[in-house]
Amino acid sequence: MELTNEERRHILRMQHAHLRRTIKAAQMAARGALAGMASAGELQVAVSALERELLAHLAEEERLLEPILAKLDAWGPVRLSLLRAEHAHQRAVLAVLTGRSAWPASWLVAGRTLSMCDDLITDMEFEDRELLDEKLLRDDLILLDASGYGACLALLPDQPILVFRAPGKEPAVHVRNLSTGDKADLKRLLAPCRNATIS
Repeated sequence: MELTNEERRHILRMQHAHLRRTIKAAQMAARGALAGMASAGELQVAVSALERELLAHLAEEERLLEPILAKLDAWGPVRLSLLRAEHAHQRAVLAVLTGRSAWPASWLVAGRTLSMCDDLITDMEFEDRELLDEKLLRDDLILLDASGYGACLALLPDQPILVFRAPGKEPAVHVRNLSTGDKADLKRLLAPCRNATIS
């Protein structure tokens, strides 16, 4: 069974909350290494834990968002491209930070770990605000009435429907290929429109 967008949001927000705790642990280890209070081994353990959790999260985020993100609205393809670019960058930095050649330079790894942690927090805040927002990633039908301007727009999760209305005439609606649930919602909302055809 396919997940609802609400379920996708819940899963990814829970992962973000857990990832924030792992980021905090990596930050503490990195600060400790820079201050000479934590060993390179402690830093390596913290960075490895961050790598494991972040890579799992990136894969899950891609699995849950890629199939729907590009279809959400006119900016969906840009959002999807940004998500992929950010994930590629994060994977590349992690590969360097966890590589064998990184550990003789633990002070350099510590500094870059702090920088990456700041970037991850900023990225998660962006995702929570721009990708996981209830107004964008929703499951229900939205009807935006702009009848004073000659049109009204109904938005289904995967399909925008534009309803044209000539001044002084009934709106003309032509909708095809809707799921049974979407058809019922749209018929109810467009009941006053005698010229609507929904199939």
